[in-house]
Amino acid sequence: MKKTVSILAIVCFLASCAMRTHMNVDVTDHRGVPVSGATVLVDGRNIGQTPNASVRVSNLAGSLPVIRVWKEGYIPVQREAAGEIKVASLIGGILILVPFLWIYGPSSHQHITLMPQPAN
Repeated sequence: MKKTVSILAIVCFLASCAMRTHMNVDVTDHRGVPVSGATVLVDGRNIGQTPNASVRVSNLAGSLPVIRVWKEGYIPVQREAAGEIKVASLIGGILILVPFLWIYGPSSHQHITLMPQPAN
């Protein structure tokens, strides 16, 4: 009985850890050169400027955040975050079903490419 309770406690802990993801946003230009000073918004909330733009977001199924990035001289970009299957939630979901709500969420690393504004 103690072994079963211990296993369930560990699974619940792992599943609860997987309910949120620390998401870093990496921005480069069209040549692959990192862009510093680009403003990053996630779901309308300013999370800072590159290269240090990061935020904790929910892994709730069906709720990938929208990322918006802009900087003077570049065309602004807005897109849904790239997603991935969360392994801890998958294992927890198989064992106790509830974590299936958090099985798919945003990747911890998001890459955005900015294109320069065309010259007039």
